[in-house]
Amino acid sequence: MGTDLISGARWAMSLQDKLCSKTSNSSSVRPGSLFSEGLCIEETDEAGNKTEDNLKTLEKVLAGSLLSMTYLNELTGLEETAEIRPAALIENPIADLRQIVSPVEKNFNDCGHLLSVSDNTVGGLLPNADANEILNKTNLVEKNECK
Repeated sequence: MGTDLISGARWAMSLQDKLCSKTSNSSSVRPGSLFSEGLCIEETDEAGNKTEDNLKTLEKVLAGSLLSMTYLNELTGLEETAEIRPAALIENPIADLRQIVSPVEKNFNDCGHLLSVSDNTVGGLLPNADANEILNKTNLVEKNECK
């Protein structure tokens, strides 16, 4: 289904002069319709990323490729990267959250804040098994007293 969506988006992008009333010569507006001003696809998103680049990234995700995720290391103040594999959650969905956070281990403090995960790959999402390291570096691990 994902590849069909990507193909459809590219097809619609190639026909913007006919599908989008903002770019076409006609001022046809269809009030009350789902696409009242036509089907318009911007060349870039709000962050300035090209739509075609976003589609290529989505293709990589669907193919099971690794992507780099940037996060701020709160301990050093520097940006770091981690590899993620989003397709892992599609190919092998987590059936039971106890696979990641064991009820036997002390994964939460007395306030209910997450301290660590049992599955350091988070179901394969983090293939380098660095979930707890990222939790610590991003200051998501709450070790302070309850507030």
